[in-house]
Amino acid sequence: MKRVLLFLFVLLFAASACAESAVLSFSSFDGGGYEYTAVIEDPAVLSFTASREYGSSRKAYETGSAYQMVFEFTGLQAGETRIFISAESPILEYFEMTYIAKVNEALEVSLSAEQSLAGLRLYRDGRRIPSVSYEITRIGQDYYLSADYEEPSIMDPEAVKALYEIFETYNLTVWNGFSEIGPTVVESEQFDLEIRLSDGSLLRAVGDNAFPPDYREAMDAITAILKDAAVE
Repeated sequence: MKRVLLFLFVLLFAASACAESAVLSFSSFDGGGYEYTAVIEDPAVLSFTASREYGSSRKAYETGSAYQMVFEFTGLQAGETRIFISAESPILEYFEMTYIAKVNEALEVSLSAEQSLAGLRLYRDGRRIPSVSYEITRIGQDYYLSADYEEPSIMDPEAVKALYEIFETYNLTVWNGFSEIGPTVVESEQFDLEIRLSDGSLLRAVGDNAFPPDYREAMDAITAILKDAAVE
């Protein structure tokens, strides 16, 4: 009996001593939803398992069935690393997210979303400015810039940082959802802006002779950076 009690004590102690893992969960559906992939920048610090979780009534693959893609991260040694989550779909736009993972001496894992620029689309036209169209895409840790629908060129990382600084300086988050048409004026201008951040959030704003706060200053700064952002 003592041996049994001792054995149970060891099991309980081992369970209580296990490091605390962390979980990321993303929604999707079969037959066209996002396929999520995780990559750890420093695999010596962290490992993970991936699984799909459906409702209890679902038994097999069914087009349209919703599920959660669950990543569970376990600490291997104390340190810090980034986690890159990519989302691909045959019918939805590709995007990436970045998280910071911190592992303490007890191998407990904590996660926080890293917010940086992950993608951008901009169309701007007006009488006082030339018509321009830009698109920024990120693949891994590299950024690519396409101007006026030309073939993408690799982008200067400093330009990416400068664009994100404009996002923060002018608090472009408040632009999200802006969609207005103003009265016709001599110096008419239209714009269509979409910004995706590495935490998965998306900003969309459109205007025709109507503009969100600090538009002129922020947009002039954005287009000035994009004009020379491609690496020759």
